[in-house]
Amino acid sequence: RSMTRFCDQRGGSGGDPGSACRSAGFNILRIGKWDMCRNTEWMICVVLGEACQAGRRCETEIIFTEAPGELSIDEFNSREGYFTEDDVYYLEVCLLNEMCSNHDDIFTTRDGGSFFCQFDAGRWRRAARDIEHHLK
Repeated sequence: RSMTRFCDQRGGSGGDPGSACRSAGFNILRIGKWDMCRNTEWMICVVLGEACQAGRRCETEIIFTEAPGELSIDEFNSREGYFTEDDVYYLEVCLLNEMCSNHDDIFTTRDGGSFFCQFDAGRWRRAARDIEHHLK
């Protein structure tokens, strides 16, 4: 699904997700030199209420442009050593699943629906330890 289209339908304008979503009042991660580590930092900032646009009230709301419960993990796993930008969405959902105590609510959220993560530091530490272990 197109994040640009999602934001344009909510008052945004622009040819790319960053411009469209910013003009619609949404704060999304669009940076150069991106990697999954930076993405994870960003997500933690969002759930802790530390990712604010200048002059705007800080929100911890996460809006899923595509319902997480409708993602096909088989499709994701069928990739052979390459991933696209759209695949990052799967990884974000997985990370939220590991950092939120209300992780079951993620998978009942509908397209365009709101989710407010209840950050669970202990749950996240365990997941981070597992991730680090598999990277060694």
